[in-house]
Amino acid sequence: MELGNCRKGDLITISSDDSISMDLRLYRFDYGVLKDIYDKMSPHAMEVSAYADGYLKGTVSVDSRALGYSAGKAVMMISTPYDEGWKVLVDGEPVKIVRGLETFTAFYLSDGEHEIEMKYEPGGLRAGSLISVAALLVVIGFAAAGIVRKNKKPEEEIPDNVSVQDRLPEDPEQVQH
Repeated sequence: MELGNCRKGDLITISSDDSISMDLRLYRFDYGVLKDIYDKMSPHAMEVSAYADGYLKGTVSVDSRALGYSAGKAVMMISTPYDEGWKVLVDGEPVKIVRGLETFTAFYLSDGEHEIEMKYEPGGLRAGSLISVAALLVVIGFAAAGIVRKNKKPEEEIPDNVSVQDRLPEDPEQVQH
């Protein structure tokens, strides 16, 4: 919930119409601090070489001390919401993703130049695709069976009062081979 701009001394009251307890967290946004962080991180931004829906590839140079981390390790966080569907490769090797600020996709990087590749695949996409293909094959199978059954010539029923000899052609040349 956005509270808007509040000044020192403003009284804010939050209430609920039911008896369910609320977990409330307030955050303060300081644009000056954001500018400082931006200025510090901009020289270390990822250079994107390819992107598409659910895909991102690029390079990044990490200097953990310059970014304010202890030597040798830094966190790369992207503004994409955290989702287990993201798979990240750093220099061709898979890395574990973590939640950045409890919301965003993040992962750890060591100092140096790195190639980053990120792919997104929604959970259940493969299973759903397999189920859809299987269902389509079943429908095609039933449709094919129906066409075969429809095109099959029905056998003529011989009435009980007609003998087999009565059904034979009189001219033997008329018999189909």
